[in-house]
Amino acid sequence: MPEQQREGRGAGYAGPGLGRQRKRWMTTAGLGPRRDEKMGQVLYFAYSSNLDDEQMRSRCASAQPMARAVLPNYALAFGGFSHRLDGAVPSVVQARGAHVQGLLYRLDDVDIRALDRFEGHPFAYERVVKLVLDEHGQRRRATTYAQPKDGFEPWAPPPGCFRVLWRAYTRLGVDVAPLATASGGRAVNAPMGQRDVPTRIFVYGMLLAGELNHRLLTSARLVGDARTKPAFELRDLNAFPGLVCGGEHAVVGEVYEVDRATLAALDRLEGHPRFYRCTRIALEDRATVDAYLLAPEQVEGRPVIDSGSWRARRKETAA
Repeated sequence: MPEQQREGRGAGYAGPGLGRQRKRWMTTAGLGPRRDEKMGQVLYFAYSSNLDDEQMRSRCASAQPMARAVLPNYALAFGGFSHRLDGAVPSVVQARGAHVQGLLYRLDDVDIRALDRFEGHPFAYERVVKLVLDEHGQRRRATTYAQPKDGFEPWAPPPGCFRVLWRAYTRLGVDVAPLATASGGRAVNAPMGQRDVPTRIFVYGMLLAGELNHRLLTSARLVGDARTKPAFELRDLNAFPGLVCGGEHAVVGEVYEVDRATLAALDRLEGHPRFYRCTRIALEDRATVDAYLLAPEQVEGRPVIDSGSWRARRKETAA
């Protein structure tokens, strides 16, 4: 996690010179992370790269995974800056009705001190205590880390950070929609019959006008040319491209309005949701549209199209 520097003291800062005095960790409720009385140890809620069990064990040797859990009324967000990762890193922000998915670990005092160092507490991240809901429906008090609210500004994560989280989410079977949202897009999970019509679709490869699969859009209305926000990568998969969240490029394409039947045909063509995944993304003009994205591991090792244009790439390879 980040090495960003901030002034001041975090919510979990015990302060110097306490000697043998009893330490008090402050939270939003002014209480402190109480130990789980049944276990005699602290519960830690992991929601970012510590979802990876191998990484977690390398940081906290005695960490024991306990259960899946959610942090209600918060959302995943990327912000701050990590010099090691050269970009934004995960945090949680208040968002009524949302929730952040994660894992509960049982930790001891040595583990907590180790996490304080890794998370840069109390400057880059603050150690706080939140109420989470575990997979058995039980409310638990858990320690977690969040970036300070003051000056926090969400922005797209670097590709490496995004890939780590995507792998952890998919390995655990966790819904990737909040991750896509935080990275610049919102995954579309609604059943086909519940999707609004018409739907605006951003196409960037073989569905472009003049390309082989454009035949599926003959009944669609062209809205116009478009570019995504510079938060994606376009990868060359030889016969077609793949759009991936978490990059630094603006990708060139076209936006169409399609009806339900056309959308169903596009889903079949793209193999949604098993191959491509229909996801809500943001364009450079701040409009939101649907597009078909691949997971980072699906395009690993494939060339990045720096221009962000499939047509330009075709011209380059044909020359």
